[in-house]
Amino acid sequence: MKFVKYDRQGSIVLVTMNRAERLNAMNLEMMNELAQAWTKLETDSEARVAVLTGEGKAYCVGFDMKQMADGDLHPTALQTMVPLPFSPRSQCKPVIAAVNGPAIGAGFDFMAMEADIIVAAESAIFGMPEVIYGMASLGSPFAWANVPRCVAMELVLTGESISAQRAYEAGFVNRVVPDHELMDTATKIAERIAANAPVAVRQSRRNLLQATKPTEVSRIEETYAAARPDMCESTARGVAAFVRKERPVW
Repeated sequence: MKFVKYDRQGSIVLVTMNRAERLNAMNLEMMNELAQAWTKLETDSEARVAVLTGEGKAYCVGFDMKQMADGDLHPTALQTMVPLPFSPRSQCKPVIAAVNGPAIGAGFDFMAMEADIIVAAESAIFGMPEVIYGMASLGSPFAWANVPRCVAMELVLTGESISAQRAYEAGFVNRVVPDHELMDTATKIAERIAANAPVAVRQSRRNLLQATKPTEVSRIEETYAAARPDMCESTARGVAAFVRKERPVW
């Protein structure tokens, strides 16, 4: 695979988003390769847990806005992706997000929030800037993670990013560690998980996800809302401004 690395050492798999030159922004090819990685993880009988991280100085800055501007990627594509095959939640084994830098937009709500445990480097930031560029943020991942409503509202309505420490204080990051300790910390947690009974781990994870997830109806309604004419017009204006490196005026 070109944009995703899959490396298993014993019972632990390291999955790395590998578009460092684009800050690991997700294009269609990368999304497809992530889906392949999660399928491989689920079917790999030797793999018990995965660590997901980003190559270079970013974790993932969301969907590739240039590809969106070119018309190759649009939020309405998510209508056919419930559950989302590129999300770490699409398979049955635990995934630890090792957030090494900015986790923005879909890199935040899908690639970090839909992991089971989040370990963040001190330099990491989290943000949902969609409203700045005419798009609506999804609320389901935050409801799924039981993020306090007022915190989620601040993130999605202002579009401003928050620090790893603030994310930890809000309760959706498990640990914040010095940058150089990130992968070691995430790996040690993975090792502790991998030492437990695999069937019990998978079922315990499934039990918690079932107990806390929002309804599939809410996810479907969110994604179909992106196809409304007013949202399509808003998205087109915002993405065009982003590509021009301008802040849109509404």
